[in-house]
Amino acid sequence: MDVFLVMRRGKRFFGGIVAITFMKRSDKNLSEAKVVVSQKVAKKAVDRHKIQRRLREIMRHILKENSPLSRGYDFVVVAKPSASHASFGDLKTSVKSTLNVDWG
Repeated sequence: MDVFLVMRRGKRFFGGIVAITFMKRSDKNLSEAKVVVSQKVAKKAVDRHKIQRRLREIMRHILKENSPLSRGYDFVVVAKPSASHASFGDLKTSVKSTLNVDWG
């Protein structure tokens, strides 16, 4: 997956804590998600990696096999500075509402 291509040509949706850009793939293989957390979000690498792990886990649940988003899309999830103080539940709610996905 080419992150720069997705960011350039994809559709963007903005939430309170994350911005999600996605694009349809030319093939129907499993969807992929990349997570970007810049130094503007958290200065310490430990904190950035914690946010990345949380967002990756949330996207993993969204892109499960039985999800309509599980095939044919590339996603780039960009954390906003407010993500540094957000709990897992807050991140989950933000991603869910940004993508308008109904899951437990």
